[in-house]
Amino acid sequence: LHDSVLVKIIQVPFSISVGSTPIIKTILVKIPDLSLDRMESVLNIASDFTRLKIMYAIMKEEKSVSEIVEEVGASQSLVSHQLSVLKNADLVSTRKDGTKVFYRLADEHVDMLLKIVYEHVSEKE
Repeated sequence: LHDSVLVKIIQVPFSISVGSTPIIKTILVKIPDLSLDRMESVLNIASDFTRLKIMYAIMKEEKSVSEIVEEVGASQSLVSHQLSVLKNADLVSTRKDGTKVFYRLADEHVDMLLKIVYEHVSEKE
């Protein structure tokens, strides 16, 4: 087989519920290298300290750049640059209202990722 068609097999836990009883199963999923590369890229982008602060700042509600600057405590140019990086990685999305641009997390997956990472590091404290 060519390298381009090889896949890696990893275990991915998932949860389903029967009534109100959660059932945890483990399935084997074949994940192509291209998908693993994209996952690595997203995690690398999300792992920057300033970007994490920005994403947590907009976790509950959308905010303008000036609101994010104030909350994060970074310069406007740094926040704008990092928002551009996050937007290009599809981690945040925007909404325009006149001349103002509001930022929010791109979707519930980004929200879940942040919550899971926080929960993971908090249990180690």
